[in-house]
Amino acid sequence: MCELLAFLKLFCDSISSKELQIFCISFISLLLPFVLILVSYICILSSVLKIQSVARSKAFSTCSSHLAAVELYFGTVMLMYFGPSSQYSLDQEKCSPICYVILSPMLNPLIYSLNNREIKTLGMEHKNETFMFQEIILLGFSKDPKINTGLFVLFFMIYIVTVIGNGLMLCIVLLHSQLHIPMYFFLCILSILDLCYSTTVLPKLLGDLFSSHGTIFIGSCIAQIYIILLVEGCECLLLATMAYDRYVAICQPLHYPIVMRWSMCFKLTILIFVTSFILCTLPSLFSPITICYNQINHFMCELLAFLKLSCDSISSSELQIFCISFISLLLPFVLILVSYICILSSVLKIQSAGRSKAFSTCSSHLSVVGLYFGTVMLMYFGPSSQYSTDQEKYSSICYVIVSPMLNPLIYSLNNREIKTLCRTMFKQN
Repeated sequence: MCELLAFLKLFCDSISSKELQIFCISFISLLLPFVLILVSYICILSSVLKIQSVARSKAFSTCSSHLAAVELYFGTVMLMYFGPSSQYSLDQEKCSPICYVILSPMLNPLIYSLNNREIKTLGMEHKNETFMFQEIILLGFSKDPKINTGLFVLFFMIYIVTVIGNGLMLCIVLLHSQLHIPMYFFLCILSILDLCYSTTVLPKLLGDLFSSHGTIFIGSCIAQIYIILLVEGCECLLLATMAYDRYVAICQPLHYPIVMRWSMCFKLTILIFVTSFILCTLPSLFSPITICYNQINHFMCELLAFLKLSCDSISSSELQIFCISFISLLLPFVLILVSYICILSSVLKIQSAGRSKAFSTCSSHLSVVGLYFGTVMLMYFGPSSQYSTDQEKYSSICYVIVSPMLNPLIYSLNNREIKTLCRTMFKQN
């Protein structure tokens, strides 16, 4: 599309004055509203912590949708406009508008409907034939207020670390031109997916921990399932794409600039999202169920737990989940294994210095793959009717809450460029 930063590069003259103008306008129109939002929510948080637990849960639920929309929109727009355009890759500029021009308008109504009782009530008036209940009770972890307070502190810290870690990863990659290569581009996509994971689940969970019984409207529950399925599929396919990127970089270094050119990276990214939607989300849209119960022994709306509310037999749904899991989980996992077998055979042929660097590059990716695929495959390849709901609950903690927090830490620990840039940024500050 015709975007301002890209259009300025068509000028014959110097655009430094226009860049300065854009920076000043961006400071007023983006950073000041963002600071105002932060100050508002700091005041809200201090007020909410003084009120009763039931009202506190309602307040958290009211604000979480707005915070999710703010995080998605301001994050991508500020990362784009606060980087000097002349030092900013055109392909990177092309990717950022996808988030705030295409993805954000699609996700905003879903995000707001998750926590807006009036919208959810109106949207579900015509679905009473399928859904006998308007709210689902999430049993969560415990009824003990002391345990819930401890869990609130734990999950709140995890959420803060997740947002800061992934946000810092995005900033470092987008603001440093030496990192504008395909490997870090896919790493940015992974950080965005991790932020989506955490924001979909944790704000609601934090509110429920201060409630006597956590409830979620049926429409919100279904929207949460769809978003989690979409992100799950995207992350599996993305990790397989990242493994292929490392395979080409190490095993076919001369062909790497051609095979992994920017146009191919963008096509792969679009293919990941489209394939995930078709494989993971679309089948659920065409498979409605009639529910006879309204209690889930879980802290979120998860597909396997939700199916157990069905009045009818879920054997066909279990078979469908198994087939989809085979395609969206097992095939990418096999592709990753094959890629790393080829990488290992190539690495063993090179000199010790180069071998050490190659192992360091790949070890972080393998750690993320092991953590993510291990818990997700353990969960989805067991028939849900024979699977302990408590096990489902704790498996979900690993890939929905813990994994998004650890991913930026794992990648930064084994990446020399990112560690060097982090040290430089902290020394400057």
